[in-house]
Amino acid sequence: MGFIINPEKSSTQPAQRLTYLGLTVDSTNSTLQISPATNARAIALLKHLPRASDRRHDKNRRLPGVDRPQPPVAGLRHRQALSTLSRWYDPEANAAIVQRLISSVEINAAEVVAGLLTFRWERLERHPERVLLGMDNTTAFYTIKSGKGLVFNNQAVRNIHLHISNSMRDTEWDTFWVPLELNPADHPSRQILLDLLQGEVETAGQLDITHITTDLMDLLLSLPGLSTSLSAFRRDYISDGGQDSGVSLAEGGGATTTRVKNKAPAEIQITAEQLLREAKERDLEILPPPPKQKISDPDELADYQHRKRRAFEDNLRKNRSVISNWLKYAQWEESQKEVQRARSIYERALDVDHRNITLWLKYTEMEMRNRQVNHARNLWDRAVTILPRANQFWYKYSYMEEMVGNIAGARQVFDRWMEWEPDEQAWLTYIKFELRYKEINRARTIYERFVYVHPDVRNWTKFAKFEEQHGFISGSRKVFERSVEFFGEETMDEKLYIAFAKFEENQREHDRARVIYKYALDHIPKDRAQELYKAYTIHEKKYGDRTGIEDVIVSKRKFQYEEEIKANPTNYDAWFDYLRLVESEGNLDSIRETYERAIANVPPTKEKQFWRRYIYLWINYALFEELEAEDEERTRQVYRACLELLPHKHFTFSKIWLLYAQFEIRNKNLTMARKMLVRCILI
Repeated sequence: MGFIINPEKSSTQPAQRLTYLGLTVDSTNSTLQISPATNARAIALLKHLPRASDRRHDKNRRLPGVDRPQPPVAGLRHRQALSTLSRWYDPEANAAIVQRLISSVEINAAEVVAGLLTFRWERLERHPERVLLGMDNTTAFYTIKSGKGLVFNNQAVRNIHLHISNSMRDTEWDTFWVPLELNPADHPSRQILLDLLQGEVETAGQLDITHITTDLMDLLLSLPGLSTSLSAFRRDYISDGGQDSGVSLAEGGGATTTRVKNKAPAEIQITAEQLLREAKERDLEILPPPPKQKISDPDELADYQHRKRRAFEDNLRKNRSVISNWLKYAQWEESQKEVQRARSIYERALDVDHRNITLWLKYTEMEMRNRQVNHARNLWDRAVTILPRANQFWYKYSYMEEMVGNIAGARQVFDRWMEWEPDEQAWLTYIKFELRYKEINRARTIYERFVYVHPDVRNWTKFAKFEEQHGFISGSRKVFERSVEFFGEETMDEKLYIAFAKFEENQREHDRARVIYKYALDHIPKDRAQELYKAYTIHEKKYGDRTGIEDVIVSKRKFQYEEEIKANPTNYDAWFDYLRLVESEGNLDSIRETYERAIANVPPTKEKQFWRRYIYLWINYALFEELEAEDEERTRQVYRACLELLPHKHFTFSKIWLLYAQFEIRNKNLTMARKMLVRCILI
């Protein structure tokens, strides 16, 4: 049994340095290097690759040996910068794009972006507390941390640097230099870069935070050539098996957009719900909470307080008018048991804005929490002097005095407050304060002032109920009588009379209540006395006799008829009903007045059909005067007025002529009856 040796791939002589598969193995210093022949072949291969902007060749080619690519040494998964080319790798397609870089600025930009993305990848995947990245490119080494360099003439690179450095603010990160001898494979690209730099002179770029995009993918796609190359890569290797999807490269390397040919929807649709759910699952926007500090040394506490005070003072210097900064500062000093310092801060804040109600309230509440009653009292005095219309100050001031047992002081506060004639609730609060201490006379005095400062029916009613609740029946009645005199007949309100009548009803003075109701119904307009009618009806049903109930019902029906007539004066049926109701009362003057009002509504047109109902008003009026009033002369005047009103040239009513003639015959005035009949025939 023996071994077969391949002389091209094996060596029979032992040696400490040998070349195998294009690699030189040196066991003396434990190194593995690319052989010169392999290096020369690789450089020749790269030099023969076409430019990505050359339209005469394929724009995108697969590199040999990248079917299963590994992440680069720096940790970058998607991009690696080489000597004269830039490579993008897509894990889904397991392929890469090659684009030649022809200037030192592009090469340095690729190195800087590669380093920044490596930092980003390390933080998102491994979450280390500290990240160190080795660099063998001097531009990338000095530029990534300083933010200054020639590559920042490119707006996209500036935006990417600011975005990633901002996301790394909670992580310690830095770069360190890698000597040239530790990376001999990169020597050719470095030499080419140095040769290019000798012929290029540019100024350093400056950061402008007003043009920064917050989305990382937008920043990456804004790099020159990257968005074009990715679009071409997906078109050739992912979409439709290499069909043209609408993006092409111009002769000079720039991208031009053409008409979209493939408008079919993608096979995999991503919804907004999926994006939100994935973002929540990954907790992309959740930052870890800051570490808690435990202070166990007086010096450490003093240092902490110094740093906090300096931060607060800096905020105040930036914007003194923001009161929230003053409040936070003072509250923090109070939490440190530095009441005197907090007091000083509040005073400084009052110098800035002495009309801020919240500032005064927080200041006085701090004094009360620390049981500094005199300080709080002085602050309340200052506050109510400067802002007397701020009711919160008066409420809290009086409440504090009452809580500490200074009843006389609280009463003085209320008296000072009432001099400003505040709203109704303030007066009622003062009255309740006096009632808590059984000061009925003081409460009555306050009510006397209250009803004249706020002259409203509701307040007079409260005053009367106050007297009634404390057993002063005559005083309550006097209050109601004074209120009636105060408002007079011009501003009468049914609510006042209803309350007055119910008071008398509770005292079993039903005759007084009835007189109040009738007086109000006689003087208040009908359209404003509906509730008064209801209350009067209920009272009479409970305590009145049959006549009183009928009077109430008649009054209510009268009101209804008045409303109907007011809505339509020519509604003669409503007039007939109203007249029958009035005639049932038997008041001649009222009946005649109602008839006069009825016959005054003459039909607007001279057509007989509109006069047929109207003429019966005259007939009923004449019959009433003849039969009920038994006034012969007045009946004759009614008939004559009716005949003068009728438009005889258009039409006439024979009935009215006959009734008039019969009336004269009944009164034995045959001559007048004969004349009326002759006139009727002639017409």
